[in-house]
Amino acid sequence: MSEEPVDITQQAAAPTPTTAAPRTKNPKRVAAGKAIAEKTRQAREAQKKTLAKAVAIIANDEAKKKTDQSPRRSLPFQSPSMQTSLKGLSIGASARPNG
Repeated sequence: MSEEPVDITQQAAAPTPTTAAPRTKNPKRVAAGKAIAEKTRQAREAQKKTLAKAVAIIANDEAKKKTDQSPRRSLPFQSPSMQTSLKGLSIGASARPNG
């Protein structure tokens, strides 16, 4: 057998496609996609604005809490006997006879 160099750069098919015309996009579908994208963008912006407002409100509340650290009146000490009597009242009130 003879050793001839083989040309591997040749293409088996024609380099240009033989289709009649390129496909066109459906304009209604494209318009619907754009509308959805715009709604999504607007919703995202509204969410960012709402989040910014919430962060500002939380910061204001925390600032108020820091400035309003006045000593509060503590409740008087309740003896253990008072606590048990209150528990007994709440249990007795829920155990009413039907009738």
